[in-house]
Order: sequence, then structure tokens, then C-alpha cells
Amino acid sequence: CKKKPSESGDANAVAFAEKTVSVEVGAEKVLTVTGNTDGLAFESKTPTIVTVTADGKIKGIAEGTAEVTVTNTAGGSDSCTVTVTRPAAPVTTVTMNVAEYETAVGETVPLRATVKVDGTTVTDKTVAWTSSDPTVATVDNGTVTALKAGSTTITATVDGVSDTCALTVKNNVQIAFTQTTYKVMTGTSVE
Repeated sequence: CKKKPSESGDANAVAFAEKTVSVEVGAEKVLTVTGNTDGLAFESKTPTIVTVTADGKIKGIAEGTAEVTVTNTAGGSDSCTVTVTRPAAPVTTVTMNVAEYETAVGETVPLRATVKVDGTTVTDKTVAWTSSDPTVATVDNGTVTALKAGSTTITATVDGVSDTCALTVKNNVQIAFTQTTYKVMTGTSVE
């Protein structure tokens, strides 16, 4: 919004509180006006981009930039630049690279989540990772650390859309050999 310099300090002056405003297509916002607010009249210079009501409420119609003006009955006026943007498309799917995984205590497992908006993979979204039982395994930015035997569900969530991986953690198996060398023939076993 641009204030005319000649109106600065004038008792008849009217001014928008914000000189530039952004709204999304379909969104509404009330413009705040200061100064002499007697008999205000609002106008959008490009109503195909943004409309404005008699009480100063704007609504984004189409992407672009438009000027909105306000005048009062004392002859004061001001203008505001309104930028209308397209709302961000919602996340449609989050898909983890595995649905089930089994690991051992002490191991780390790197999990990945693919985020899609209308079928297109996007990389500008932040994935929130959680473990349903952090005593069994924790998860930090997709890297799972197995802490003790048990089961937990690892969840990847973006903008309310999520996917899960059922994680089973088993105790490490230790094998002790009493002899250092074994000779095993095909079809036989060692006991």
C-alpha cells in the first residue's frame, strides 16, 4: 500500500495499516485502515484478481497482484498492493520404504518416506518421525535405533498424512564355539 506524501500528517488522511498484503486464492482478509475513517469507500483496481467489500474485506480470486484503494469523505486516499497466491497443494500420500522390519538390539535401521502431492514426489516437506514405544526403539530423522527386544510402530507423518512400519526387535543371538576348526561335508551337520 502506498500513502500519498501530500496526505502525511493531514487530518483528512486515511492509510492502510499494511502496505502490502498476501492472500491465497479463496482466502479472505480484512484490511485495517487508520486515520480519518469517515465514509470509507474501498475499490479493487483488478477485481478478477482480488475483490473488496464495503467494509474492507478482500478475497483472493486468481493468482496475481492488484491494487486496492480506500478513500474517505474528506478526500483522503491510500492504496495497498495485494498479492494473491495459489494455496499449497495438500500432501496426498506418505509411503515408507518398508512396511515391516526385523532387527536386533543395538542395530540402526535407516528408513525413508516418500511424500507425494497429486502423484508427484516432493522433497520440500518435513517428515515427523515417531515410535509408538521409544523404550523398544527410537527414531531420529528416519534412523531407527533398536534398544531392547519387543515391537513398536514407526510412523512417518507429513501434514496429517502418515504411513507406518511394524518394527520387531530381537535380542542378539550369540554362538559359542568350543573348537576353532570344523570340517563340514555337504549333507552333514555339526552338533
